[in-house]
Amino acid sequence: MKKKIISLALALVLMTALLPITVSAVTEIDKEITELAELITTGITSDYEKARAIHSWVASNIWYDYDIADEIRSGKYTPDSQSSKTVLQNKRGTCEGYARLTLDLFLATGIPAEYRFTPFGHAWNEVYIAGRWTILDTSYDSNNYYENGIYSERRDNGIMLFDISPSIYVPFVFGQTGGILRPISSWAMEGVYEAYGKGFVPEELRGSVLLVNFVTRQEFCRMAVKWVEYATGKNIDTILTERGLTRDPNAFSDTSDPDILAAFALGITSGTGGGKFTPNGQFDRQSAATMIMNTCRAIGADVSSSPTSDFADLNTAATWAQTGINFVRANGIMSGDGTNFNPKQLYTREQSIITFNNINHSTLPGR
Repeated sequence: MKKKIISLALALVLMTALLPITVSAVTEIDKEITELAELITTGITSDYEKARAIHSWVASNIWYDYDIADEIRSGKYTPDSQSSKTVLQNKRGTCEGYARLTLDLFLATGIPAEYRFTPFGHAWNEVYIAGRWTILDTSYDSNNYYENGIYSERRDNGIMLFDISPSIYVPFVFGQTGGILRPISSWAMEGVYEAYGKGFVPEELRGSVLLVNFVTRQEFCRMAVKWVEYATGKNIDTILTERGLTRDPNAFSDTSDPDILAAFALGITSGTGGGKFTPNGQFDRQSAATMIMNTCRAIGADVSSSPTSDFADLNTAATWAQTGINFVRANGIMSGDGTNFNPKQLYTREQSIITFNNINHSTLPGR
């Protein structure tokens, strides 16, 4: 019931073709569910964080009911058994029950949400947060299971299917990845989801199974541009126009990506030399520090002087990178391992997201 192997092509068709079903309106939601939604989201102001809190609560407090799943497969299905009220009372349900309860908690909170299902036996939710519709799946993120009348728990696997992209969700849920998914390291989870909520993480990096892998130069550059938009509250075209800048289509011979050309115009990047940007090239820590400094300069921060950092390996960094390393150290944006900065160590996607988010918590000089 939870996992069904079908072809990726068919899964993609299903994801785009199935009609969403909204199960209930706010006025029809059980009082107990409304009160629970208020309790879960007390003190939380943003819809994004409310959605995370509801997702976490359902995944942590409801048990996947294998006993009733067997009954459903044998033709003994009763709709009431998977209503949000029944699931909440029994603290267990199938994917349908998880999705129905999750839906009603969202609607009770005033967050637009939908219940989705496939005839192949799986249900999940879509929710409108941070100005976009996104996918989440509370049943897959639950470590709890109920079987033969016994409540049990598996090892915690963390929240993995919250704000997940369709390109990752479909092959995982429908069997294409063998059920192995680790999009975010546990240490990075809070910071990454905070960044998702702020909206400066590019679409291709949201919910990506590869956040633990190395970031490319193109991905880092796109994030820099998105962060500038977030920090200024203006889109990049407006920023360029206000500053009398234009994208140079001949800046690089190996890319015409508009974000990269915008970053070049703003002085965030200068490429890798010889008229090339190397968009798919990997990115090391010293390059990240330099581009972060240039990004901060692009929003008006004073980056002209920072004290020499105390990293023991600073002299192993390229000369052109040392100013940037000093800047990110002085402003608490990048910290190294406590002793060394490791300037030539490759940077990951999740590290990149955390680094841009760290700027938000830094008091930049001149800002």
